[in-house]
Amino acid sequence: MASKNLPTLLRNAKHKGVEDGLITMQNVCLIALDNIAEDYMPEEKVGEFLKETEAEMQRVWGEVLKSVGTELDLNRTKMNDENSYTVAEWLLGWVTRIRQKRGMDG
Repeated sequence: MASKNLPTLLRNAKHKGVEDGLITMQNVCLIALDNIAEDYMPEEKVGEFLKETEAEMQRVWGEVLKSVGTELDLNRTKMNDENSYTVAEWLLGWVTRIRQKRGMDG
């Protein structure tokens, strides 16, 4: 017999996995930026740049949750997989615009 708590346990496990992935990618991003930052700015600016980058990553994630949450609320009657915006799609659109703007694709 399936536990009545199973949906809650699965949701919590998914949340933990997403949170762990975000922390991991934030750390990877900071390491990568630290590896190359001195090639593009004076060493005395690197710490300030990384601190601002970390704060901006947290701000952006908050914006993503707010935007995607609004979309999910608007489409509450649909299955989650049917929503027109998922976190991944929302981020991909944002990154695609950045890559085009900065000439990174060619």
